[in-house]
Amino acid sequence: MSVPRGARARSSGLPWAALIAFFAFVLLGAMGWDSARLVGRTFPGFLVWDDGILARFHRQDWTGARAGLPGNGRIVAVEAAPFAGGAALLARAAATLPGTPLAYEVLAGGARRAVSVPTMRFGWVDYLSTFAIYLGAAAMLFLVAIVAIVLRPDHDAARAVALSAGNLGLVLALAVDFLCSYRLTWLYPIAEAALPGTLTWFALAFPTAGSASDSPAWRRRLALAVVLPLIALGVVQSWLFRANPQLHYRVTEAIYLLLAAALLGVLASFGWQLVASRSAEARMRAAVVFAGAIASAAPAAVLLSAMFLLGWTFSVTWVVAFVPFLPVSILYAVVYRDLLAAERFIRLTTGYAIATAAIVGGYLVLLLGFDRLALSESVGGPLASLGLLLALALALDPLRGRVQRAIDRVFFRTRVDVARVLERTSTEFALLLDEDAIHGRVQEVLREALALEWAALVPPSEARADAALTQRVEFRGTLLGILCCGPKRSGAPFSAAERELVRGVASQAALALQNARNLAALRAAQDDLVRKERFAAIGELSAAVAHGLRNPLAGIRAAAQVAHEIVTEESAGEALADVIFEVDRLDARVRTLLDFSRPFEPRFEDLDVAELLRLVSRGLATAARSRGIELRLDLPPEPVKTRVDPNLLEEAIQELAGNALRALDAGGTLVLSLTVAGDCLAIRIEDSGRGIPEAVQERVFDPFFTTRPDGTGMGLPTVKKLIERQNGQVALESSRPGLTVFRIELPIAS
Repeated sequence: MSVPRGARARSSGLPWAALIAFFAFVLLGAMGWDSARLVGRTFPGFLVWDDGILARFHRQDWTGARAGLPGNGRIVAVEAAPFAGGAALLARAAATLPGTPLAYEVLAGGARRAVSVPTMRFGWVDYLSTFAIYLGAAAMLFLVAIVAIVLRPDHDAARAVALSAGNLGLVLALAVDFLCSYRLTWLYPIAEAALPGTLTWFALAFPTAGSASDSPAWRRRLALAVVLPLIALGVVQSWLFRANPQLHYRVTEAIYLLLAAALLGVLASFGWQLVASRSAEARMRAAVVFAGAIASAAPAAVLLSAMFLLGWTFSVTWVVAFVPFLPVSILYAVVYRDLLAAERFIRLTTGYAIATAAIVGGYLVLLLGFDRLALSESVGGPLASLGLLLALALALDPLRGRVQRAIDRVFFRTRVDVARVLERTSTEFALLLDEDAIHGRVQEVLREALALEWAALVPPSEARADAALTQRVEFRGTLLGILCCGPKRSGAPFSAAERELVRGVASQAALALQNARNLAALRAAQDDLVRKERFAAIGELSAAVAHGLRNPLAGIRAAAQVAHEIVTEESAGEALADVIFEVDRLDARVRTLLDFSRPFEPRFEDLDVAELLRLVSRGLATAARSRGIELRLDLPPEPVKTRVDPNLLEEAIQELAGNALRALDAGGTLVLSLTVAGDCLAIRIEDSGRGIPEAVQERVFDPFFTTRPDGTGMGLPTVKKLIERQNGQVALESSRPGLTVFRIELPIAS
């Protein structure tokens, strides 16, 4: 399922273009045939709708115009017989000689009056100045619709161009039927009523027509809010055409006034982009189309307003005559000014077509040359010559195919075998157990298979707005990421097969990502289990040591203490003092094991961490001075408070600082610093000692690991436990000869 967005992935425009082309061919062919049949025939000297309304579709030299037929009147009787429809009137006139007067009864302004109009011959000049203008303009508009939907089916502005141009072309083609064929009279009012809405859509789509994502959703919703009611009005109009012709005509007048307003909206749209766009190229595109709109929409809007507001009487053909300027300007802007951001597609398609035609032409010329020069029919007859020619064609075809594939690669033409690509990637993804590797392979597969400029598998919150195609990567309803595909290097739209490939890769990536995450969770659980088992072993060992050693040690120390107090020999006293010292060291190690393994709960309270560091530094000052070590504090001037256990935090800092002192030689430096960043504070213990070897830096917090001969390996693990129980973290930030830094991070109290 695709991500909802302004430039969301849409199906290829080729099927739509083919449908428009087929419909336009059939419609224009039928209308052209029907209207051309009038040429050379006698006709009434005017044209009417099938309900008798006099059409404002005439030349000034037609007999109807010279007879003064009212432009808004309706024929109710012909030769004293009730009006029987437009087709019957044309048939009756065709049966007379040119110049034969026919008597009509016309209803206009609520009154009936009789008018006599001589028939006349309909010639090619009449056809070219009326029906041909309509059909030619309709053909150009259908061409614009096809070009727009082929070039950029994923572009909001392209769809607006296709919709409005197709709608206007349909109206012009159906107008011919409305005046001479009378087969689709039910459809014309619907298409006519929708036209102001589709032109409004066109105007709304182009204030920012530079990319596929420029037209936001609210523009489409507003356009639909205009188009759908107008289509409903068109359905009503189709019914009124027969039921109430006069009301139908009045509503038609209102629709054409809306049409004039929509044309002015098109002018305003391109005029605004011409003034407000920051891009010189966008302004140039707007200027080209704006010029065409001025030449087309402005006269049409003025003439329609004058006709229906001021009552001017003239042929609507004058309005239609200006229509081709707009599609011509749009086509020019599309091809030469990259109006729909399809310049690369047009350029590469043209080059590809020329190169392919050259290869095919060269292949045929080569075959024909061999046929003429080398494969003479005089040797073996015509059958032998044909056989040799076929053999040569088969022999040379692999070379032609190889050259054609090279051209395909040069012009980024891909033929996607979806099943083969997915079969290959399914095995690859099954073997990938790292998320980064999966991301990289997905991007590589899509870029290679679809000739994309870029591809990216990103978290849902980081979906790229400039993606030409996006696909959700989901596993059982859980969103794992967004697969974003950039534009194709050829500039061409995505085909249905290519979209199917993206969906398949997204599905396989979802399964691979879920497997990788499950494996990571399993490894974490195993590590946690090992850690817990290790701590349990430490606890059991500590209990055994405490039970088996501490009581005897206490007895040894007591006896040694008594003996030390009563002996008088100096050498014996020194030996007993050494015994007491070693017993105390051993007891300290046992106590460290007990402290590490025992459960405890911190007692949180508000604490000024800066003041605690000052207290710790005072305790370290004597030892530092005795060894010639410089002890420095780097603290903020204001208090830095948080909620911690003061005793546990002090114990952790003392352990890290004590290790630093032991690692320093005379003349070294020990720095305790405190910084605040956001909602966290950081305590850094920095020394200029020998450093920790890089090979063992990752193990410094492991229990029982130590680099000192007299170390227990429990100091840093205990620090880690003390800090983590207070919702903090401790880490070896860096270590090298001359600089070792341990860092404690704690949340600041809110």
